[in-house]
Amino acid sequence: DSIKGLNAEGKEVWQRSINAGNPMFKTNGTDMLVADIGGKDIYIFNGNNIKWEKRIDNKIINADINEKGYVTVIHEAEGFKCAVSAFDPDGVEMFRRFIADSYVLAAKMAPSGKQFLINAVNISGINAYSYIEFFDNYEKPYAGLKQDEIMAQVQYLKDGSVFAAGPSKAICFDKEGKE
Repeated sequence: DSIKGLNAEGKEVWQRSINAGNPMFKTNGTDMLVADIGGKDIYIFNGNNIKWEKRIDNKIINADINEKGYVTVIHEAEGFKCAVSAFDPDGVEMFRRFIADSYVLAAKMAPSGKQFLINAVNISGINAYSYIEFFDNYEKPYAGLKQDEIMAQVQYLKDGSVFAAGPSKAICFDKEGKE
C-alpha cells in the first residue's frame, strides 16, 4: 500500500501511500509511472511527489509512459476485448479507443505526442498474428501492418520511427508506418 524511494546507498528517503495490489513501474528518466495491474489506479511520480493520479473505470491490463510524459493505458472495457486510453503529461485524457476484435499487447505514444500505435494479437483464425496499427491525431489508422508472427516488443525511437521484434525477426518502420 505504499511506495518508497531509496538513495544510492539503499536508505529510504521518502515514502508515499498508494492503492496498488499488483504495481508495475515504468520510467521515462524523469517521471515514474506506477500502474496497478488488475486494479484501477495509476500514478505519475516526479521525484517524491505525485504529479497526477487517476482511477480508471475498469481493470488495468498494461500501461506505458513515453519520454515526454504521455501515458497510455490498456484496460478492460465492457462489451469489448479492451480499451486504450491516453493521457497528456498533465493527466488530461486525450482519447479512449475501444478494441473489439484483438488482444492489445502494447499501446505506445510517439515522442511527439501526436501519433500513437497499438500492437495487437488476433487469434480469430487458424494462426495467431500481430497487427500493428499507426494513428495520427488519434483518429483513423493511417497504416496497419499484419505480421506473420507475434511481435511481442514494439518501441518508438527518438526520431519517431518504430522498432518491433518477434521470435525470429526484427522490423523497423518509418514515421509513416512503412517497413
